[in-house]
Amino acid sequence: TNLGLAGTVFPLGSIVDKDMDEEYPIFDAGLHLLSTTHDHLCYCKANPPVWCSKSMPYSCYGVPDYMLMDDDESRRVLWYAAFLKPLRDYASKVGKDRGSSCPRTQGKKSTRSVITHMMVDQLKRPSRDAEASERIMKAADDFTRLMTSGFDSMSMKILLSEIRVFAHHAGESEDECDLGIINGDGRNRTEGKMEQQQLQGYISCSMVTPDGGPKVVDAATEDNPLWLEAMEFRLLCSKVLQRIGPLWRAALILSLAEQLEDVNEVDMIEFAIEGDVIEESKEEVRQGIIAKYDAFAASLLELGLVGIWCEQPLIDGREMKQDGVLPNIPKGPVFREIMDEQSNWMITHPGADKNALIQHLHDVFPEFV
Repeated sequence: TNLGLAGTVFPLGSIVDKDMDEEYPIFDAGLHLLSTTHDHLCYCKANPPVWCSKSMPYSCYGVPDYMLMDDDESRRVLWYAAFLKPLRDYASKVGKDRGSSCPRTQGKKSTRSVITHMMVDQLKRPSRDAEASERIMKAADDFTRLMTSGFDSMSMKILLSEIRVFAHHAGESEDECDLGIINGDGRNRTEGKMEQQQLQGYISCSMVTPDGGPKVVDAATEDNPLWLEAMEFRLLCSKVLQRIGPLWRAALILSLAEQLEDVNEVDMIEFAIEGDVIEESKEEVRQGIIAKYDAFAASLLELGLVGIWCEQPLIDGREMKQDGVLPNIPKGPVFREIMDEQSNWMITHPGADKNALIQHLHDVFPEFV
């Protein structure tokens, strides 16, 4: 970019309706975002937040969850995603994605996205790299929308109330398993005991009551408003994680880096509180953003969302049509609607059993009973 060769290395004449001199800022923005992403990963390595701790098992579905610092492959596609995201955003904004405006009008390449064209056609990278980079970009946008829609405050509620969804596996102990509750600062508290027989392959839920005591939650029947709100938050976040899968950490870091990059473009932040204008330095604003994202990521772990993309339905398609479940399901799209309802219920009622699910399906779809 400094040598003015961006238009030569990355020819965009067929992608972006801009003069070559006006294309350079796109790559400047990409390099700045890449640098910010890299710098924050270095910051996390030196000052690991609780969601980057390796000491706690966060998966409820037997899926290994690797830290970005230990995952070379995820970091590699993250670099591509960070560098090319400003280009993708610009192309989407002006409606010049290769699927809608491209000299090729025939053939399978005519519907390729800007990122696929750039990485596969220009950089000669495998298509899986382009697909992974685009998934990271899209999930980063999803995370940004969640954060800017006020859900960062829900994260703090979850951490302060110690709402937790935790997987207990067979063989944890001979007679009983600890019901651990993680505080917002990452410290582990053992507040209760449950028999091993109840915990084999079992997801347990817990929260702290208003009087400060621990409470084991029955997800199928719990009506605490804060718990229900947390489960709706779990459902929203699960949709993002189901699409991005194990690359969720890369996407979250990219979303955070974009917010930090926006702060880098200003010298002083001003905002008003009850008519008084308050000034904050860039570093104060940066630390505030980082703290919000750290809380958001920690809440995803506390809610047992790592591995949600591998969750299997309690009732498969064949069993769904059997007597006692929904034997009168007609052919057509309604079957997909029923399976989606099952998936959403399982996410908002983690650990609940099949009988509770069947009762819910009977209540929602009485015409098929």
